[in-house]
Amino acid sequence: MYRRGDRGWLEVICGPMFSGKSEELMRRMVRVRIGRIPVQIFKPGVDDRYSTTELVSHSSLKVEAMAVADSDQLLHEVEDKTE
Repeated sequence: MYRRGDRGWLEVICGPMFSGKSEELMRRMVRVRIGRIPVQIFKPGVDDRYSTTELVSHSSLKVEAMAVADSDQLLHEVEDKTE
């Protein structure tokens, strides 16, 4: 979640259903937006249970997200300014 030079990294938030994974991601996004850090959120295009343009938690928290079909599309959609 914090910049480490010019290298990227992958951070996994894992757990069983209803364990708060989406809420944890949204909590982190609130923090980076307060800090005006440019980030993007992606979601699988097949996940259209609640919204096609938002990541939605079971407790109805929402954050804007881009639906992507696969990892190639995700890499294409990442903006240069994204941390």
